[in-house]
Amino acid sequence: PLQPTVEERPLLPSAAGGALAEEGDIMQESIAETELDPAVRATVTLPEPSVVLPTIDPLAVEQDIAVGGSATVYPITRRMYRRFVREGYAGIMKIERVGTGEGFRLLCSVGTADIVNAGRMVTADEVELCSSISRTPVPFAIGRAAVSLFVHPENDFVDSVTMAQISTIMTATLWSDVDPQWPAEPIHHLLPRVDSDEFAAVVRLVMGGNADALRTAPNRTFFDTNDELIQSFTGQRYAVSLASHILLLQNSEEFLRPVPIDGQLPTAANILSGRYPLVFPLYLYTDPGILQGKPQVAAFINFYLNHINEEIREVGYFPAAVQDLDAARTQLLEILGEELY
Repeated sequence: PLQPTVEERPLLPSAAGGALAEEGDIMQESIAETELDPAVRATVTLPEPSVVLPTIDPLAVEQDIAVGGSATVYPITRRMYRRFVREGYAGIMKIERVGTGEGFRLLCSVGTADIVNAGRMVTADEVELCSSISRTPVPFAIGRAAVSLFVHPENDFVDSVTMAQISTIMTATLWSDVDPQWPAEPIHHLLPRVDSDEFAAVVRLVMGGNADALRTAPNRTFFDTNDELIQSFTGQRYAVSLASHILLLQNSEEFLRPVPIDGQLPTAANILSGRYPLVFPLYLYTDPGILQGKPQVAAFINFYLNHINEEIREVGYFPAAVQDLDAARTQLLEILGEELY
């Protein structure tokens, strides 16, 4: 099971007078501290939102904030929190990296989370759970991530696949079951854990909602971290995986090879243009009552939405579509009863 990572304000003073959280253990999915190649960052064209939010002064923000949820969104929120601290925030922010589903439970059932880091949309069951404690989860789009299809570098027969082929590849027993020209060798399916954002994205985008087909795929192995995935590929010429695009930025070419889908790889240009198909949205969720009753939460989300496009590329993810970011900003203003600029 995914272990929580908690960040709190401890010992390191910032130039602004606040304090930065200790590192905690960082999951392998995160490249928050990895220096990305400038050429990679240069390919990210940032959208320009038209809705303007107020400027937030973190020095004026008091009280603490509790965040829980997605390991995918975690490095982005951590980065935004650190900037919030550098610019003056002196409160304590607790960030629990427990998975999107558990994050919604903390917001909607336990009632301890102010904000959910989410790598998918809230489900009807989670909305109902929230209503039991008079909460309504509302989303704020912050960015996009992608899933890539990977094979072993010595795989010399899969050069490109279609979207229609992927569901067959991920559930077939032999490679020849997918294409008779491919070897009659068992497919070793390497799958993200079932409570991960990547698994949820694959179920929705590839499997038509049929999670059981993936859970029961023949010759399957589930992995928790990218390190585990890379180790699982070692010596497995006939392995295949659907995993985070982050692996493309982690010098993993020696261990696995990305396969174009409908001729496209998950590059920034392909994702921002909509040409690459396996893309999923990233959100913050909270409740209107929390926003109205806890000004520190409203201030942090406002700050987040103001600066997300300056920070998201640094952790390897992609900006939200401009219309989605504008919708998030508009929703925040409406909930807070402020003028639309």
